[in-house]
Amino acid sequence: MLHSLKAKFILAFGTLVVVLFASLGLFLVDAKTRELMDDISTSSQAVATFTVGRLMTAYHDFLEPGNFVEFTKQINYTLRRADQISSIALATYSGAVLYDYEDEKLERFSGILRTLDREALDRVQSNKTSLLLENGRVIYLLVEESKEVSYVDFNEDGVLAPEPYDRIVNIVVPVNYSYALIYDVNYATMDARLLNAKIQIATIAGVGFLLTLMISFMLSVSITRPLKALKEGALKIATGDFATRVLVTTRDEIGLLAETFNQMAADLAASIEAKLYKERVVRELELAADIQANLIPRDRLSLPTLDVIGGLDPATEVGGDAYDFIDMEEGKHLIYIGDGTGHGVPAGIMASISNALLYALRREEDLKVVAKLMNEVIQKKSSNTMFITMALTIWDEKSSTLKYVNAGHLPLLYFDYEAKKLTEVKLPGIAFGMVDDITPLLKEQDIVLKPSDVVVLYSDGIPDAQNERQEVYGVQRLKMNLQNLCNDGHTVDEIRDGLLADVMKFIGKREHLDDITVVVMKRKA
Repeated sequence: MLHSLKAKFILAFGTLVVVLFASLGLFLVDAKTRELMDDISTSSQAVATFTVGRLMTAYHDFLEPGNFVEFTKQINYTLRRADQISSIALATYSGAVLYDYEDEKLERFSGILRTLDREALDRVQSNKTSLLLENGRVIYLLVEESKEVSYVDFNEDGVLAPEPYDRIVNIVVPVNYSYALIYDVNYATMDARLLNAKIQIATIAGVGFLLTLMISFMLSVSITRPLKALKEGALKIATGDFATRVLVTTRDEIGLLAETFNQMAADLAASIEAKLYKERVVRELELAADIQANLIPRDRLSLPTLDVIGGLDPATEVGGDAYDFIDMEEGKHLIYIGDGTGHGVPAGIMASISNALLYALRREEDLKVVAKLMNEVIQKKSSNTMFITMALTIWDEKSSTLKYVNAGHLPLLYFDYEAKKLTEVKLPGIAFGMVDDITPLLKEQDIVLKPSDVVVLYSDGIPDAQNERQEVYGVQRLKMNLQNLCNDGHTVDEIRDGLLADVMKFIGKREHLDDITVVVMKRKA
């Protein structure tokens, strides 16, 4: 039979097609494997780098004070947006495990004290980010002053960089010789995608081989030209040129194969482009959220006569609310809260700009002048639909007086400890950016704080909060809760936590409709 030219052509052509598709499949799978492995390695390290600050803040704000549920929400939030991370654990410098997502998905761990093994403890105490590879190697990342990263062992001797196919088991990120976050890396999604790609390539190769046998038997001569075009297109795609398309005019099985080939190239191009775009957006939002978080005070302000603390729970990655405690001269401090139009990136940009403007105006002691200058800049440098409300106060240590100006924000709440009376301090005003000159609409009021008196600034995310039954939280409930907390003589930390906890309990499982922000000031006894 092999003496037949037709048989020889069928055998040779069939063999060629099998080899071509097998080579192409192996090349694509290998290239995809390298790409996904590199992507998971890079993105998992980026996630560990960019989330460690936010998670440590969440630990100090929630888990350390005992708010396990809120801390777990922060962990879940991170894992949902980073499918390359399967679990996160938090340990101390001495090796005690404070939190492990694998053990504490639903409720806090209550067993005996968990500790790290010797190898993991060495990684925590090295104070360098380290990678545990699947082959057992531990590699430490040494960041030079030039920001270049080199790979070393525990003794900082240079070692070989991870190979392209080395899988990372986990990443340990030490924090200031005190804590360490341990990120377990997840390859399940990659394995599933590779398996699916192998099945698709094998299916296409099998269909192509059968079609080749049939068509070569009937039209051996007419096959060579379109096959050459397919081969050239496959080689171009293998080099990464996914815009390549094969032009075949025949309407037979070879033409169908060419269309399938072109669709595969288009799907590969679309998939890669969509993935890159998604990753870029996620990274940019995480970076923007980290930048905005750094603008907000992480610790309370403790003055000789006044304690001040704030709290912010954004509705999206980037919130539109802002607050800050800015040192001025001669024992004065500018304390404010602001709420940009809506929430998300535009409102976050407006809040960040406002924060920078107020810092630049920290030497101006006249609140009306501050408001006037703020309004002029925002009016000229923002769109007609972007505004920001703000409650501005200046605390004077010498006179124990709080100067207050309201630019369209919600009224200040003042609790008189001696009289056990809570009052809304309402002042006229309008949001920055709405009119050319805001000065005629403003009024300044001085509030003399006596020992244990409390002042609270808050955003509309609190009274406007809704639960699953679409009931509104309301100002009245806020005032009742604040009255009870102040009557009991709680600290600013306890008042803030109590206000936020009551709102979160009311909201339940429903997503936030707006950013939730509060600033609490209390005159020391």
